[in-house]
Amino acid sequence: MRIIFNLFCMLIMAAYSGTYLHADCIDGDCKDGKGKYTWKNGAHYEGDFKGGAMNGTGSYTDEKGDQYTGEFKKSKLNGQGRVIYKSGDIAEGNYVNSLLDGDGAILSKNGDRYKGQFKKGKKNGQGEFMFVNGDSYTGMFKDDFFEGEGLFKYAAGGSFKGTFAKGKPVKGIYTDAEGNQFIGALKNGKLNGAGVIIYKNGAKYEGTFTESVMHGKGTYVDEFGNQYVGEFKNGKLNGKGKVTFKNGVIDEGIFADGILDGPGSRKLSSGDIYTGGFSRGKYSGKGTYRTVKNIQYIGEFKDGVFHGKGRLIRPDGSVDKEGTWDKGKFVDQK
Repeated sequence: MRIIFNLFCMLIMAAYSGTYLHADCIDGDCKDGKGKYTWKNGAHYEGDFKGGAMNGTGSYTDEKGDQYTGEFKKSKLNGQGRVIYKSGDIAEGNYVNSLLDGDGAILSKNGDRYKGQFKKGKKNGQGEFMFVNGDSYTGMFKDDFFEGEGLFKYAAGGSFKGTFAKGKPVKGIYTDAEGNQFIGALKNGKLNGAGVIIYKNGAKYEGTFTESVMHGKGTYVDEFGNQYVGEFKNGKLNGKGKVTFKNGVIDEGIFADGILDGPGSRKLSSGDIYTGGFSRGKYSGKGTYRTVKNIQYIGEFKDGVFHGKGRLIRPDGSVDKEGTWDKGKFVDQK
């Protein structure tokens, strides 16, 4: 009779151990009570039995050395339990068919920790993951990945709050260690496409980015209140643009590396207006300078002053001087 009973226990418990190798009830009642059961491959169980299967509270160690402790039903963890893996990882929480399902926690051998929700053994739902280096993530998980809304904090300072996909931030607000904020769509951790940067010093850029660098159409207001609008390349105005300085000066035209370089215009705070060519921010080539009193100089410029052929016209339209100018001075009448 005992031989038949042991065979019965072995067949039922093999589904959990993964083997039909020789097994024995070495102590107690392994049918409906408390007992100890061993397999030839080294697996063993000690705890409650019902109907010849592991049912109730017990501890099972498989042939690999992984230890399952907690509430068993039909020879599998069902209910509160704890698993100590031979690798050094520890998992505990609510189990369904020996898989974490519901609230639980994992402590990895390397020191990483997770506490939150599980489904069929994987992190799914709300949870918190703490890295051994001090980084942390709080938010939604799907199949062990950060997925959905969450907050990632960096141990070195800074954070990202927004949407994650397959473990990576894709859209939201990244705040660096200095307090600068990057808002928009991210690719490989950097802004790409439309977005906003709000700098700690009060400066702000809103427009298009490539690899977190201002690139494309946008508007930048620096910490002094100067406004740059137009086409950006590598973080500076390049191409058509307009700069409105806080002191009232307005530059508009073609820019290179943030400075007027090519055809453009400049309106001074006094009301004077220059229209013509620029070179590295200075009047250059042919142009017209008109004062607020309607006095005009039409001609050639160099380094920001009258230089070359030109004429000075009075408000009534008559010519005051016409000829050659040198570094802002009239030197030769036509």
